[in-house]
Amino acid sequence: MKKILLVTSNQEKIKEYRQLLQDLPFEFHFLDELKIKEEPKETGHTFKENAFIKSSFYLPLIDEETYILSDDSGLNIIALPDILGVNTHKDALRFGSQADFNQYLVKTLKEVRDAYFTCVICLMSKRETIFFEGRCEGRISKTVLNGPNGFGYDPIFIPKGHRTSFSRLDVKIKNAISHRARASQKLKYFLKERN
Repeated sequence: MKKILLVTSNQEKIKEYRQLLQDLPFEFHFLDELKIKEEPKETGHTFKENAFIKSSFYLPLIDEETYILSDDSGLNIIALPDILGVNTHKDALRFGSQADFNQYLVKTLKEVRDAYFTCVICLMSKRETIFFEGRCEGRISKTVLNGPNGFGYDPIFIPKGHRTSFSRLDVKIKNAISHRARASQKLKYFLKERN
């Protein structure tokens, strides 16, 4: 059976990918089970560049029958073009905590609350590199809407066509419409056609 090495230490992201890719006929492996602690520095200026950096960093570890899967993702808020985006994670850390930054964002925004999530997946093998992008449009909520099914900015992001945050949506709905889900759908189509 062919293998996929998912290169992230984010346990919430791992959980999502387990759900999103569970029907693929691949054997999945993760950095923690391989006792790999090294991580690359994300110095790219785009999601695509950072996803490529992550996958290529681990390329020497795999054999001919294995793919490396990495992603880079982030939130863009139309009214705040100078923050977030490719620096989504760094901006939250710089503010203190994710929860504090979420509170700041919902209080700072005025009428224009349009936003979107982007995810770029980089699938790499010894032979090729392919990218898959997903995007989810929505808006920033007026209060933090915590719930059981999300992390990061999910408690303040309401996807288009819905009335509550990613965190409060049923996980099946989130895994059908999120930026990561849409990129994963393209990835799955590619792998099923190829294999």
